[in-house]
Amino acid sequence: MLFQYNLYFVILSVTVIISATVAFAAWQRRSISLASKPFILMMLTIAGYATVAAMEAAAIILREKMFWSKPGCSILIKASKHRYS
Repeated sequence: MLFQYNLYFVILSVTVIISATVAFAAWQRRSISLASKPFILMMLTIAGYATVAAMEAAAIILREKMFWSKPGCSILIKASKHRYS
């Protein structure tokens, strides 16, 4: 796969790093609060979606962009089903 690194890729990559770090810190303190598990899941969902969006932003060929857009949609659908069911 060919990738072209651009500003969107960099911003989304920083988002992945920050949200994964926050999720890890919350995991270490999960016994303090009852709301830590949903928060950790939310941060991991953000990290997953940002990873897929970064790969989609860096992809050059339309077929690859379509390939990376499918997991992003499924991440959002699963997160909304988990939240509202």
